Amino acid sequence: MENPVFTEVESSNIAAIAYTAGDPESSAGTLFIRFRTGTEYSYKDFPNQLAEDFFQADSVGKFFHANIRSQYPGEASVSDPEDISEVEKLQELGVPAELLYKKPENGGGSGAQF
Repeated sequence: MENPVFTEVESSNIAAIAYTAGDPESSAGTLFIRFRTGTEYSYKDFPNQLAEDFFQADSVGKFFHANIRSQYPGEASVSDPEDISEVEKLQELGVPAELLYKKPENGGGSGAQF
């Protein structure tokens, strides 16, 4: 499997987004969001249409807060678990410690495929 191909976005909190479609019979895939802090979240079983809407949103930050943040469970990972300040920051935000040390999974396919 290949790593997802991220698209940089203009946002004060989100640096880049990526999406990999699931199998051809599925209407869902995995959404990846890389925040400016360096943390990446993956959202499995994420609807293709919602991902397409997210990529086309005028404000990805507003779209994320209105349609993704509270509605879809994401798994967080820190690029470098030795970066204690990043880990502490995420723990202050309530991210469970067991998620902080999980490396991102490789996504199937590449780019924003719908």
